[in-house]
Amino acid sequence: MVRMRVMMRGREMRKPPGCSWVEGEGGGVTKFLTAEAYDCRLDAVLEVLSWELRNQGYVPSITEEF
Repeated sequence: MVRMRVMMRGREMRKPPGCSWVEGEGGGVTKFLTAEAYDCRLDAVLEVLSWELRNQGYVPSITEEF
């Protein structure tokens, strides 16, 4: 991964930023970009997502698996 990023920089290539689209109740959609200025709505969205994941039985792990 690191080698690929170095090669991209050497060729002056840029990766578009990652983003997430979150649909809320009532059909509203919010877009969050990586490295975007902090959006206070993000905390609420993350809290709801965390609750939903736990409700479905998800147990977070600090072990990285590749």
